[in-house]
Amino acid sequence: MAILGAAGGIGQPLAMLMKMNPLVSVLHLYDVANAPGVTADISHMDTSAVVSSKFSGFRFQNYYFRCFRANKIDQ
Repeated sequence: MAILGAAGGIGQPLAMLMKMNPLVSVLHLYDVANAPGVTADISHMDTSAVVSSKFSGFRFQNYYFRCFRANKIDQ
């Protein structure tokens, strides 16, 4: 599961909900700022899902397109 904009007002609660979902085993958080901080907060939740963050800064668009290509999502 990948969440783009994970440090925003919608992304943080969405990341928490996805972390609690038993069907999610890996959670990748992407944002242009503070994704590592959100990842640190979310990783303390007692679930089996593994959380990683991708702080992209100015390369956010490249991560965005790679995420969509990796998940075979049409734009």
